[in-house]
Amino acid sequence: MFNTIHRLFHSRPRTGPTERAPAENTPPRGSSRAAEGSGSPLTARRRENAQAESTMAPRSSVVGRASSSPPRSPLHPAAAAGTSSAALASSVVRDIDDWLERSLLLADKVNGYVDFYDDVEDRDTTQDVLKAVATAMRRVATGESSRLVVAWGLPAKTLPDAIGRLQGLQELSLTNTGLTSLPETLGELRQLRHLKLATNQEMESLPASLTALPNLHTLQLTGNSLKELPLDLGRMQSLRTLELGCGEYSSLPDSITELRHLTQLSVSHSRHIRELPENIGDMQGLQTLVLKGNAKLARLPDSVGDLSNLHTLDLEGTALQALPQSLARLPANCVIKVPDHLRGQLQQIRHPQAARQAAQAPAARTRPPTTPATGQAGPSRNQGAELRRELKRIDPDLTARFDKWRAGLSHDAVMLGRPLTREDRALLDQIVAEAIASAGFRSSFDQFLSEHTLKAVDADGVTQVHDGPAVLGDVKTGFSKMLEHKIMHTQDPSAALAMLQGALLNPGLGMSREELLHERDLLDPRLTHMWAPLRAYISMHDVKVKAKQEAATKLAMAQFEKAEKGVISEAKAMQESKKAKAKVNDSIDRRARALVDGEWRIR
Repeated sequence: MFNTIHRLFHSRPRTGPTERAPAENTPPRGSSRAAEGSGSPLTARRRENAQAESTMAPRSSVVGRASSSPPRSPLHPAAAAGTSSAALASSVVRDIDDWLERSLLLADKVNGYVDFYDDVEDRDTTQDVLKAVATAMRRVATGESSRLVVAWGLPAKTLPDAIGRLQGLQELSLTNTGLTSLPETLGELRQLRHLKLATNQEMESLPASLTALPNLHTLQLTGNSLKELPLDLGRMQSLRTLELGCGEYSSLPDSITELRHLTQLSVSHSRHIRELPENIGDMQGLQTLVLKGNAKLARLPDSVGDLSNLHTLDLEGTALQALPQSLARLPANCVIKVPDHLRGQLQQIRHPQAARQAAQAPAARTRPPTTPATGQAGPSRNQGAELRRELKRIDPDLTARFDKWRAGLSHDAVMLGRPLTREDRALLDQIVAEAIASAGFRSSFDQFLSEHTLKAVDADGVTQVHDGPAVLGDVKTGFSKMLEHKIMHTQDPSAALAMLQGALLNPGLGMSREELLHERDLLDPRLTHMWAPLRAYISMHDVKVKAKQEAATKLAMAQFEKAEKGVISEAKAMQESKKAKAKVNDSIDRRARALVDGEWRIR
């Protein structure tokens, strides 16, 4: 510590004699601690600190803060204030040293905090962590840093009270520590902008002074064992981002709706959250609201539709069984993510006209003919044009990319001497109808078009570099993408099976056994894979495979929770997860062969 202050002192420019008070005018410190004896490992350090303080006293106004005022006499009151600032910094350093000594003694008694370290000696590692944290706090105290980041394995139960006197501290991050509480002095950090408390599993409460932080912009409270949140959370008017999750509280404090300047609120992955404040719509500054992974959240307040500036609402992984009609009032560009079984309801709420038109689409959309219909009239060109106009109204950019892809299909068909048939146009109409009805499919179809339309193709579908194909695959490729999406997002297993079987009997597809089980990958011809709709049906709706998949997911989550707690390594958790996934894939392959070769007898 003495060497650090000594270097800091000599690195600063020299000032005139009127700015320095003689060292002998500074009262000696540390003499009262001589009775502690020389056996303590910090006694010698304290003597150095006392010497450093007496050396630094003449320079205290320079170290404590930058000054633009003219030089003053050593006897001027402002000079005395500067000396007090340096004395305050030295007092903070002494408190940090006291905390370190107590923590080292406690760590010796309990043999360290072993949960996070299994490959080195616990006692030595514990001491190293404590010393490193103390050093980091001293750096803030002496003005060398404005950040304090503590992660993985701090064995102390709390931090020194001096933490509140680190007036230059702007960012404090405490993750995966053994802390059970924080000092009440935390609220004195007037310059603190960012506070992160994450995965401190012994921390059950927060200091009452937390909400007194006047300039806090970001507050992250995730993965702790908090029993409750501060009731006066709404005091923190400087907050812009608030991240909550994995606590043991079942609701949010009502005052949270008073955070009118909050732009991002995340409350995720909690087994206890059951409800949100009824007037959450008062939070007019919100742009992002993330509620994913709350298994007991079964209802949304109607006022959520009043969030007029919202551009992201994530409701995936919740227990919601219905959506409020007020979601129709959210901005048109707001991206809303919902559980699979609510996608249709969301479409009805957000795009009622498109949903009605999709419902009026040909019966072949959802019930393909079970036998080829000879002489049956194909879809009219007018119908295809009407569907395209509706898609353009909803998503002009996607429509432009679809037109380019379709033109490429026509180009390739002419080059190969096989024009698009009525069956091809029927498949294309079904693709467009699904894009109109499903925002989720529009997103995945947009990516599909980007991957399967070659860069050398212009808006007319003509290749500009060579005479090769304009697109990867054909109409069947796009249809299988659409059918996969529908099967994955259908809750009724019998409906999913009907879709799949109808497609297998559709003459426009003509799927063979080889295509079903060993379809060539268009993006990497060296690879083959199961036909995507078949795999979607087996993995999502086959009872036996679905049970194995759920068991594998639970096993993987359990392994990663162990890794988070330090019981096993992250590499071990990843290895076990991969093994479970491989077993599920094997079950899917065996079930596919049983269906294709046994029940359906497809050749």
